[in-house]
Amino acid sequence: MAIWEGVMAKRYSIAEARHNLAALVHKLECTTLIELTRRGEPVAVLLSIREYQRLVIEKRGFWQAYESFRSTSCPIP
Repeated sequence: MAIWEGVMAKRYSIAEARHNLAALVHKLECTTLIELTRRGEPVAVLLSIREYQRLVIEKRGFWQAYESFRSTSCPIP
Protein backbone atom coordinates (compact mmCIF):
# COMPACT_ATOMS: atom_id res chain seq x y z
CA MET A 1 0.00 0.00 0.00
CA ALA A 2 1.11 3.53 -0.68
CA ILE A 3 0.60 6.62 1.43
CA TRP A 4 -0.84 9.59 -0.45
CA GLU A 5 -0.91 12.74 1.68
CA GLY A 6 -1.70 10.79 4.84
CA VAL A 7 -4.23 8.47 3.18
CA MET A 8 -3.53 4.77 2.78
CA ALA A 9 -4.09 3.86 -0.86
CA LYS A 10 -4.64 0.38 -2.20
CA ARG A 11 -2.37 -0.38 -5.17
CA TYR A 12 -3.32 -2.33 -8.26
CA SER A 13 -1.52 -2.84 -11.52
CA ILE A 14 -3.23 -1.52 -14.63
CA ALA A 15 -3.76 -5.14 -15.75
CA GLU A 16 -5.47 -6.00 -12.43
CA ALA A 17 -7.62 -2.87 -12.70
CA ARG A 18 -8.65 -3.74 -16.25
CA HIS A 19 -9.84 -7.19 -15.18
CA ASN A 20 -11.49 -6.01 -11.94
CA LEU A 21 -12.85 -2.56 -12.78
CA ALA A 22 -16.34 -3.20 -11.41
CA ALA A 23 -14.93 -4.45 -8.10
CA LEU A 24 -12.57 -1.46 -7.85
CA VAL A 25 -15.41 0.98 -8.46
CA HIS A 26 -17.37 -0.81 -5.73
CA LYS A 27 -14.38 -0.45 -3.35
CA LEU A 28 -14.33 3.29 -4.02
CA GLU A 29 -17.66 3.52 -2.21
CA CYS A 30 -15.79 2.91 1.06
CA THR A 31 -12.35 4.33 0.30
CA THR A 32 -11.21 7.62 -1.16
CA LEU A 33 -8.66 6.47 -3.72
CA ILE A 34 -7.00 3.55 -5.45
CA GLU A 35 -3.52 3.87 -6.93
CA LEU A 36 -2.74 2.28 -10.31
CA THR A 37 0.76 1.11 -11.14
CA ARG A 38 2.73 0.18 -14.23
CA ARG A 39 5.72 -2.08 -13.62
CA GLY A 40 5.43 -1.34 -9.91
CA GLU A 41 5.55 2.45 -10.30
CA PRO A 42 2.50 4.61 -9.51
CA VAL A 43 1.04 6.20 -12.67
CA ALA A 44 -2.58 7.10 -11.91
CA VAL A 45 -5.22 7.36 -9.20
CA LEU A 46 -8.89 6.40 -9.17
CA LEU A 47 -10.89 8.73 -6.90
CA SER A 48 -14.27 8.22 -5.31
CA ILE A 49 -16.85 10.78 -6.39
CA ARG A 50 -16.94 12.07 -2.80
CA GLU A 51 -13.19 12.73 -2.84
CA TYR A 52 -13.37 14.33 -6.29
CA GLN A 53 -16.18 16.64 -5.19
CA ARG A 54 -14.29 17.50 -2.01
CA LEU A 55 -11.29 18.54 -4.08
CA VAL A 56 -13.21 20.69 -6.57
CA ILE A 57 -15.85 22.44 -4.45
CA GLU A 58 -15.22 25.59 -2.49
CA LYS A 59 -13.47 25.31 0.84
CA ARG A 60 -15.85 24.95 3.73
CA GLY A 61 -15.54 25.71 7.41
CA PHE A 62 -14.40 23.09 9.89
CA TRP A 63 -17.88 22.18 11.12
CA GLN A 64 -19.26 21.71 7.59
CA ALA A 65 -16.26 19.58 6.64
CA TYR A 66 -16.68 17.50 9.81
CA GLU A 67 -20.39 16.91 9.17
CA SER A 68 -19.65 15.95 5.56
CA PHE A 69 -17.00 13.48 6.70
CA ARG A 70 -19.36 11.90 9.21
CA SER A 71 -22.14 11.52 6.67
CA THR A 72 -19.91 9.89 4.00
CA SER A 73 -17.79 7.59 6.17
CA CYS A 74 -18.43 3.90 5.68
CA PRO A 75 -19.39 2.06 8.85
CA ILE A 76 -16.89 -0.48 10.11
CA PRO A 77 -18.28 -3.97 9.49
